[in-house]
Amino acid sequence: MGLSISNVWNGWTSWFQCLKDKRDHRKVETELIPVEKTQRENEKWLTDVTKMKYGASQKAYLSAILDLHDGSIVSYVLGTSNNNALVFKTLDLAVEAKGIHTIL
Repeated sequence: MGLSISNVWNGWTSWFQCLKDKRDHRKVETELIPVEKTQRENEKWLTDVTKMKYGASQKAYLSAILDLHDGSIVSYVLGTSNNNALVFKTLDLAVEAKGIHTIL
């Protein structure tokens, strides 16, 4: 899982939340979250679950964990429903991949 993100932020992430505008059903950008790179690997991770539509009416959910030290993807899981099992599986894979025994 050695994927990396190009153009890692300059003080700002490209991660933002989109909310559905109930009046006209369009997606609107709400905010950018300031994030600073860390000095050490595994000091801080970001997590996100992204919904993707495909086919006539199918949905897939991509859960990913990103290391703020170098912008690398620590782990990711693709699933068919957005639930705690998807997120915890992503976290379990990240902890296993990095050989971490204690999470604070």
